[in-house]
Amino acid sequence: MQGQYSSRWFFLIAVAAIGLNLRPFITSVGPLAETIRAATGLGSHGLAMLTFVPMLLMGCFAFLGPALQRLAGARPSVVFALAVITFGTLLRYFVSSAWAMVGTAALIGFGVAIVQAIFPGMIKRELPHRAGPIMGLYSATLLGGGALGAQASPLLMEMTGSWHLGLGSLAILGLAAAIIAWFALPIEGPGIPEGNIVRNLLARPRSWLLMAFFGLVIGTPQTKRQ
Repeated sequence: MQGQYSSRWFFLIAVAAIGLNLRPFITSVGPLAETIRAATGLGSHGLAMLTFVPMLLMGCFAFLGPALQRLAGARPSVVFALAVITFGTLLRYFVSSAWAMVGTAALIGFGVAIVQAIFPGMIKRELPHRAGPIMGLYSATLLGGGALGAQASPLLMEMTGSWHLGLGSLAILGLAAAIIAWFALPIEGPGIPEGNIVRNLLARPRSWLLMAFFGLVIGTPQTKRQ
């Protein structure tokens, strides 16, 4: 009983660690935008791509999760995705060209898309009676990770004089999350989802409503301040 209680706490730590890694790569860019523009020659449209490309991948690859889970299992897929996020973030320490920066955004966005497609389902399967509060923790750490990225990247650049270090050092978060996830997440064999997941989701009116809502939120242009 004590061991089961400890494993649940370890799982909650994994939930928090994973959630913290899903937004810093986006929010860390904004405070350093002018420095990145000057160093790489990335224009306004290129800077926008650092946000747009990951969001596009999150939408396009959202349905890839069940297929990966069927082939490899949920735990290996999540750990693999965290490794991709870590690698993509670490690459930002070395990149010096505009399109290389966009490439890191695409790589990290791909990893985030896999986590977001698989991990909420793991939470619901692992602790079905406490899924609501734990999903609340997961959502809170998503926001906390975004705030952390926005605060840490300019602080690290100010301390070290390197915008590369301000972005690349966030890979430490991903490495820690990958290690915790490897030991804390339940070991599951490859599974076969019931029915066609994509068809089942698209058959629900709520799915179309949510896609329309988030599509309008992302696609709505911001008014320029005078």
